Amino acid sequence: SRAPEPPLAKGVVMSHASRTAATLPPTVNIHVIGSCNYDCHFCYARFVTSQVALPLLEGEAVLNLLAQAGVEKITLAGGEPTLHRDLLGVLRQTRKLGMVSALVTNASRIDEEWCVVHLPELRWLVLSLDSAEPETCVRIGRHPKGGTLDHPAQVARVADFLHRWNMKRPREDRVRLKVNIVVTSLNAHEDPSEFLVRLQPERVKLLQCGIRPGENEDAEHLRCTDGAFAAYAQRLKPLQERGITVVTEFEEDQRGSYAMIDPRGCFFQSDDTGRLTTSKPILQVGLAQAWREVGGYDAQKFVARGGQYDPGSVATGTQDTANV
Repeated sequence: SRAPEPPLAKGVVMSHASRTAATLPPTVNIHVIGSCNYDCHFCYARFVTSQVALPLLEGEAVLNLLAQAGVEKITLAGGEPTLHRDLLGVLRQTRKLGMVSALVTNASRIDEEWCVVHLPELRWLVLSLDSAEPETCVRIGRHPKGGTLDHPAQVARVADFLHRWNMKRPREDRVRLKVNIVVTSLNAHEDPSEFLVRLQPERVKLLQCGIRPGENEDAEHLRCTDGAFAAYAQRLKPLQERGITVVTEFEEDQRGSYAMIDPRGCFFQSDDTGRLTTSKPILQVGLAQAWREVGGYDAQKFVARGGQYDPGSVATGTQDTANV
């Protein structure tokens, strides 16, 4: 039988040299489902060999191990996580274990009814935007497969749902809004500042489009130069004066600086070239062993890219039958 493995050390981030497999970062991203209803051409998380959803019971078991290891925040992603039939159960388990929850979504499946049910279980709603121009979104693939939804308009509707929800809640129950933008060769010339002011997010994350061998080599033409990415970030800098925190992640910053779990319950991590390494299933080999199999993460990069900040309190789960 397999000998017991040493537990992961609790705590936050090491302040010295790079890669460590002795600790997890305070935030872990769980890609709960591999499928998506959008076709973003740059996407690195296509999970072409694992178009599955993490079963609820397995997800709960993984969450329990992460909580024991001292993880403070769980970010649920995909694919498109709102396609997961047991998403609410995963969110509830995250709250019950005392971890802050965040959800990264393309917003296409969110309406007022969804907000009433799910927002009490969330602390962060993260909306993927990329462009305020509907035509650019179509060129990027940021729209439903075979559909014609105006993506920026839908994001604005969901942000409005959220703000109206928050107005009716005590401050400690409010859900915080974040916007993610992937900067590519198709949108690097744009300036969505006015649109972002309308959305009123607390944070905006800018990610330089990157290539992950084995996942999205066909997106090489969407790469933007470091200079174009820096210029894009500079245009958004005045948002800081409007109370919106803007963080930037060059492609190099992203490599090896996250803790990510795929829909099969395995850790996956990128090396210095962007190539992904995947562990055996966490529930098969244990959390510590699976984390070692992908080499841990780069603690210095995690801090440098703005990954360490106050995530706020755990969601309360308090339901409200009133409409948003």
